[in-house]
Amino acid sequence: MANTSLSLVLTVFISLVVSFTEAKWAESATAKKEATPSETVTNLQFYFHDTISGKNPSVVRVAQATDTEKSPTLFGALLMADDALTKTPDPNSKLVG
Repeated sequence: MANTSLSLVLTVFISLVVSFTEAKWAESATAKKEATPSETVTNLQFYFHDTISGKNPSVVRVAQATDTEKSPTLFGALLMADDALTKTPDPNSKLVG
């Protein structure tokens, strides 16, 4: 159980690091396409939040390979997420999806 919890925490941590890196890149990127008079360009930005433990987790394991429990990286695990999408990085901000 401890190995599974550690692997899940590491997976979420790595995912968060990658998402923050991508978020920094997205903030610095500018739209390549400019709107013409007949077009409208819309830029959307929202944030998703994983809850991996507690009373109502938003991520659960739904399937796994036979050797997943032996893997330090949870290789072979299939997780399902139903994450809250919010307007700002604050988890308590307005829900948009």
